[in-house]
Amino acid sequence: MKRKVFSFCVLCFCLLILTGCSGRVKFSGRVTYEDGTPLTIGDVYFTNETYMAHGSIDKDGYYYLTSYNPGDGIVPGDYQVYITNTLLFGEPEEEEQEDTGTGKLPNLMTTVATVDPVFADPVASGLKCTIKGSGTYDITVYRPGEVPEQHWTVLGFSVINETDNPVIDPGIL
Repeated sequence: MKRKVFSFCVLCFCLLILTGCSGRVKFSGRVTYEDGTPLTIGDVYFTNETYMAHGSIDKDGYYYLTSYNPGDGIVPGDYQVYITNTLLFGEPEEEEQEDTGTGKLPNLMTTVATVDPVFADPVASGLKCTIKGSGTYDITVYRPGEVPEQHWTVLGFSVINETDNPVIDPGIL
């Protein structure tokens, strides 16, 4: 009998090691615009008071959350979600451009955000997710300047409904 109990304990221990004892779960999703077109660059962040995980968005709009090592997942819990993304245009040239009278200036690359800035703030984005186990969380975003008024919540700037005028919360100022 003791041998069966010991064998069962060894088996359980081996299964725990094989499945991982980190408490993290695999979690992924897809980021698309309202029209279904995938976002093709950027990062998705899941954050709360004590923990953060992120995933880079691939060319098809998919992300896979990572905490410490690639693909290791996220600890279950309640999270606020935000997205950072920027496109870089142009290639830096080897030669520097001359500035009349002040010396040389480096060539600059043009950067353009392809998601409305509201999505770069964990609170203002309005994106929340409760993770209980492995799964997916698909996100719909808007292009810069295309966020409908009913979604405005940026830093105290809010709209009660579509017909109200925007108001600033004086407690924020």
